[in-house]
Amino acid sequence: MSLPKVNRISVDIDITDPKNDLIKLITSYIHARIIFGKDNVYLFISPSGRGYRLYIKATVDVFENLLYRALFNDDPYRLLYSLKRYFLTQDPDEIDVEFIQKDYKIGGNIGKNRIREVDLESDEELKKIIEELEKKYGSREFEDLLLKNLHKFEKVLLPNMKPVKVLYIVIENDEKVRDEIINEVQELKGYYRVIPDVYYDNRIIIRIVATQDALKSILEKFRDKILKYKFMDSVTKY
Repeated sequence: MSLPKVNRISVDIDITDPKNDLIKLITSYIHARIIFGKDNVYLFISPSGRGYRLYIKATVDVFENLLYRALFNDDPYRLLYSLKRYFLTQDPDEIDVEFIQKDYKIGGNIGKNRIREVDLESDEELKKIIEELEKKYGSREFEDLLLKNLHKFEKVLLPNMKPVKVLYIVIENDEKVRDEIINEVQELKGYYRVIPDVYYDNRIIIRIVATQDALKSILEKFRDKILKYKFMDSVTKY
Protein backbone atom coordinates (compact mmCIF):
# COMPACT_ATOMS: atom_id res chain seq x y z
CA MET A 1 0.00 0.00 0.00
CA SER A 2 1.42 3.37 -1.01
CA LEU A 3 1.71 6.13 1.55
CA PRO A 4 0.00 9.53 1.18
CA LYS A 5 2.03 12.27 -0.48
CA VAL A 6 2.80 15.81 0.71
CA ASN A 7 4.17 18.67 -1.39
CA ARG A 8 6.69 20.13 1.02
CA ILE A 9 9.48 19.46 3.49
CA SER A 10 10.06 22.02 6.23
CA VAL A 11 12.88 22.00 8.74
CA ASP A 12 13.18 24.03 11.96
CA ILE A 13 16.64 24.90 13.25
CA ASP A 14 16.78 27.09 16.36
CA ILE A 15 19.81 29.33 16.86
CA THR A 16 20.62 28.87 20.54
CA ASP A 17 24.33 28.18 20.05
CA PRO A 18 25.39 30.56 17.26
CA LYS A 19 28.45 28.73 15.95
CA ASN A 20 27.22 25.14 16.06
CA ASP A 21 23.64 25.89 15.06
CA LEU A 22 24.69 28.05 12.11
CA ILE A 23 27.01 25.29 10.91
CA LYS A 24 24.06 22.90 11.16
CA LEU A 25 21.77 25.35 9.32
CA ILE A 26 24.17 26.12 6.48
CA THR A 27 25.14 22.45 6.05
CA SER A 28 21.47 21.45 5.83
CA TYR A 29 20.74 24.31 3.42
CA ILE A 30 23.57 23.24 1.10
CA HIS A 31 22.63 19.56 1.33
CA ALA A 32 18.97 20.30 0.49
CA ARG A 33 20.00 22.38 -2.53
CA ILE A 34 22.16 19.53 -3.81
CA ILE A 35 19.33 16.98 -3.50
CA PHE A 36 16.33 19.09 -4.57
CA GLY A 37 17.88 21.91 -6.60
CA LYS A 38 18.55 25.46 -5.48
CA ASP A 39 15.29 26.78 -6.98
CA ASN A 40 13.28 24.53 -4.66
CA VAL A 41 14.96 25.48 -1.37
CA TYR A 42 13.97 28.60 0.58
CA LEU A 43 15.18 30.02 3.88
CA PHE A 44 12.81 31.87 6.23
CA ILE A 45 13.09 33.48 9.63
CA SER A 46 11.01 31.35 12.00
CA PRO A 47 7.86 32.92 13.50
CA SER A 48 9.51 33.14 16.92
CA GLY A 49 12.51 35.05 15.57
CA ARG A 50 14.83 32.59 17.32
CA GLY A 51 15.73 30.35 14.44
CA TYR A 52 15.29 29.56 10.77
CA ARG A 53 12.98 27.41 8.71
CA LEU A 54 14.12 25.62 5.57
CA TYR A 55 11.24 25.17 3.15
CA ILE A 56 11.70 22.65 0.34
CA LYS A 57 9.29 22.26 -2.57
CA ALA A 58 9.13 18.51 -3.16
CA THR A 59 6.52 15.81 -3.54
CA VAL A 60 7.36 13.01 -1.12
CA ASP A 61 5.40 10.48 0.89
CA VAL A 62 4.90 11.02 4.62
CA PHE A 63 7.69 8.61 5.56
CA GLU A 64 10.17 10.30 3.21
CA ASN A 65 9.14 13.66 4.65
CA LEU A 66 10.21 12.53 8.13
CA LEU A 67 13.43 10.97 6.84
CA TYR A 68 14.48 14.12 4.99
CA ARG A 69 13.64 16.31 7.96
CA ALA A 70 15.82 14.15 10.19
CA LEU A 71 18.59 14.25 7.57
CA PHE A 72 18.41 18.06 7.47
CA ASN A 73 18.55 18.39 11.30
CA ASP A 74 14.94 19.26 12.04
CA ASP A 75 14.07 19.80 15.70
CA PRO A 76 13.68 16.26 17.13
CA TYR A 77 10.74 17.33 19.30
CA ARG A 78 8.99 18.72 16.22
CA LEU A 79 9.61 15.43 14.41
CA LEU A 80 8.09 13.48 17.29
CA TYR A 81 5.12 15.85 17.43
CA SER A 82 4.54 15.41 13.68
CA LEU A 83 4.69 11.64 13.96
CA LYS A 84 2.18 11.58 16.82
CA ARG A 85 -0.22 13.94 15.04
CA TYR A 86 -0.11 11.93 11.85
CA PHE A 87 -0.85 8.62 13.55
CA LEU A 88 -3.65 10.19 15.57
CA THR A 89 -5.34 11.84 12.59
CA GLN A 90 -4.09 9.86 9.56
CA ASP A 91 -4.13 13.24 7.80
CA PRO A 92 -1.00 13.76 5.64
CA ASP A 93 -1.27 17.53 6.15
CA GLU A 94 -0.51 16.92 9.84
CA ILE A 95 2.90 15.36 9.09
CA ASP A 96 4.53 18.70 8.32
CA VAL A 97 2.59 21.53 9.94
CA GLU A 98 4.49 24.70 9.14
CA PHE A 99 3.94 28.43 9.08
CA ILE A 100 4.81 29.23 5.49
CA GLN A 101 1.82 27.74 3.69
CA LYS A 102 -0.54 29.15 6.34
CA ASP A 103 0.90 32.65 6.58
CA TYR A 104 2.44 33.20 3.16
CA LYS A 105 0.22 31.04 0.96
CA ILE A 106 3.13 29.31 -0.69
CA GLY A 107 1.31 26.09 -1.67
CA GLY A 108 0.85 26.82 -5.36
CA ASN A 109 1.76 30.49 -5.24
CA ILE A 110 5.35 30.38 -4.13
CA GLY A 111 7.11 33.69 -4.59
CA LYS A 112 4.14 36.04 -4.24
CA ASN A 113 4.55 36.94 -0.60
CA ARG A 114 7.94 36.18 0.96
CA ILE A 115 8.09 38.88 3.57
CA ARG A 116 10.22 36.80 5.94
CA GLU A 117 12.45 35.09 3.44
CA VAL A 118 16.24 35.45 3.64
CA ASP A 119 17.92 35.28 0.25
CA LEU A 120 21.56 34.44 0.95
CA GLU A 121 22.43 34.63 -2.74
CA SER A 122 21.50 38.31 -2.90
CA ASP A 123 24.95 38.86 -1.38
CA GLU A 124 27.39 38.22 -4.24
CA GLU A 125 30.19 37.12 -1.93
CA LEU A 126 27.96 34.64 -0.11
CA LYS A 127 26.61 33.38 -3.44
CA LYS A 128 30.12 32.44 -4.56
CA ILE A 129 30.86 30.80 -1.21
CA ILE A 130 27.62 28.78 -1.42
CA GLU A 131 28.56 27.59 -4.92
CA GLU A 132 31.98 26.49 -3.67
CA LEU A 133 30.43 24.73 -0.67
CA GLU A 134 28.11 22.81 -3.00
CA LYS A 135 31.09 21.59 -5.01
CA LYS A 136 32.97 20.47 -1.91
CA TYR A 137 30.04 18.97 0.00
CA GLY A 138 30.89 15.63 1.60
CA SER A 139 34.63 16.31 1.77
CA ARG A 140 36.91 17.63 4.50
CA GLU A 141 37.39 20.72 2.37
CA PHE A 142 33.71 21.54 2.86
CA GLU A 143 34.12 21.78 6.63
CA ASP A 144 37.28 23.86 6.32
CA LEU A 145 35.68 26.25 3.83
CA LEU A 146 32.55 26.64 5.95
CA LEU A 147 34.51 27.39 9.13
CA LYS A 148 36.70 29.86 7.27
CA ASN A 149 33.66 31.80 6.04
CA LEU A 150 31.29 31.28 8.96
CA HIS A 151 31.68 34.89 10.16
CA LYS A 152 30.31 36.10 6.81
CA PHE A 153 27.14 34.05 7.26
CA GLU A 154 26.90 35.25 10.88
CA LYS A 155 26.78 38.89 9.74
CA VAL A 156 23.73 38.14 7.60
CA LEU A 157 21.90 35.58 9.72
CA LEU A 158 22.43 36.50 13.38
CA PRO A 159 21.05 40.06 13.33
CA ASN A 160 17.62 38.61 12.46
CA MET A 161 17.52 36.67 15.73
CA LYS A 162 15.96 37.89 18.96
CA PRO A 163 18.49 37.86 21.83
CA VAL A 164 17.77 35.01 24.22
CA LYS A 165 19.23 33.59 27.40
CA VAL A 166 19.50 30.11 28.87
CA LEU A 167 18.14 29.25 32.29
CA TYR A 168 18.76 25.96 34.10
CA ILE A 169 16.34 25.12 36.89
CA VAL A 170 16.29 22.19 39.30
CA ILE A 171 12.94 20.86 40.55
CA GLU A 172 11.68 17.77 42.33
CA ASN A 173 10.81 14.94 39.95
CA ASP A 174 7.14 15.85 40.07
CA GLU A 175 5.29 15.22 36.80
CA LYS A 176 2.58 17.79 37.48
CA VAL A 177 5.04 20.60 38.30
CA ARG A 178 7.25 19.64 35.35
CA ASP A 179 4.30 19.84 32.94
CA GLU A 180 3.12 23.15 34.38
CA ILE A 181 6.56 24.67 33.80
CA ILE A 182 6.79 23.21 30.30
CA ASN A 183 3.35 24.61 29.41
CA GLU A 184 4.40 28.03 30.69
CA VAL A 185 7.61 27.91 28.63
CA GLN A 186 5.60 27.10 25.52
CA GLU A 187 3.09 29.88 26.24
CA LEU A 188 6.01 32.33 26.42
CA LYS A 189 7.40 31.07 23.08
CA GLY A 190 10.46 29.50 24.68
CA TYR A 191 12.20 26.17 24.25
CA TYR A 192 12.97 23.55 26.85
CA ARG A 193 14.79 20.29 27.43
CA VAL A 194 14.32 18.00 30.43
CA ILE A 195 17.55 16.50 31.79
CA PRO A 196 17.78 13.86 34.55
CA ASP A 197 19.81 15.04 37.55
CA VAL A 198 22.74 12.61 37.70
CA TYR A 199 23.30 13.31 41.41
CA TYR A 200 19.73 12.98 42.70
CA ASP A 201 17.25 10.44 41.31
CA ASN A 202 14.32 12.41 42.69
CA ARG A 203 15.19 15.65 40.88
CA ILE A 204 15.26 16.84 37.28
CA ILE A 205 16.90 19.74 35.50
CA ILE A 206 15.05 21.77 32.88
CA ARG A 207 17.03 23.79 30.36
CA ILE A 208 14.97 26.74 29.11
CA VAL A 209 15.83 29.08 26.24
CA ALA A 210 13.75 32.28 26.06
CA THR A 211 13.93 36.05 26.35
CA GLN A 212 15.19 37.43 29.65
CA ASP A 213 11.73 38.78 30.54
CA ALA A 214 10.15 35.38 29.90
CA LEU A 215 12.73 33.63 32.09
CA LYS A 216 12.19 36.10 34.93
CA SER A 217 8.45 35.52 34.65
CA ILE A 218 8.97 31.74 34.97
CA LEU A 219 11.19 32.18 38.02
CA GLU A 220 8.61 34.41 39.68
CA LYS A 221 5.66 32.14 38.92
CA PHE A 222 7.37 28.94 40.12
CA ARG A 223 9.67 30.36 42.79
CA ASP A 224 8.28 27.99 45.45
CA LYS A 225 8.85 24.96 43.18
CA ILE A 226 12.36 25.72 41.93
CA LEU A 227 15.13 24.36 44.15
CA LYS A 228 18.04 25.95 42.29
CA TYR A 229 18.54 27.99 39.14
CA LYS A 230 21.35 29.42 37.07
CA PHE A 231 21.36 31.90 34.19
CA MET A 232 23.79 31.50 31.31
CA ASP A 233 25.04 34.32 29.13
CA SER A 234 23.07 35.38 26.08
CA VAL A 235 23.44 32.65 23.50
CA THR A 236 22.63 34.77 20.48
CA LYS A 237 25.43 37.30 20.24
CA TYR A 238 25.96 39.67 17.35
